[in-house]
Amino acid sequence: MFTNTKYNPTLGSILKVEQLLAKSKEFDSKAQLIKKLDVTMKQSVLNAILRYLEQSGKVLLAEDGSIIWIPASSTAKKSWEQARFL
Repeated sequence: MFTNTKYNPTLGSILKVEQLLAKSKEFDSKAQLIKKLDVTMKQSVLNAILRYLEQSGKVLLAEDGSIIWIPASSTAKKSWEQARFL
């Protein structure tokens, strides 16, 4: 999963991002997420973490760059995929 990244994320950094997303529910951009993190994180590490969270079904990465936390519910994910954007 993290084989193509130069900097592999640690469990601690994955948990920090996951907890922040669970608490805030949504961010408009990766830049906004990075500002909220209390640690310095390389962009490649954050991208790897977000890909991991998306593949595990915990976040949705929208086409407009926003990041949305979804609860552990398949119906929430299906509703998001069927939603129409204005």
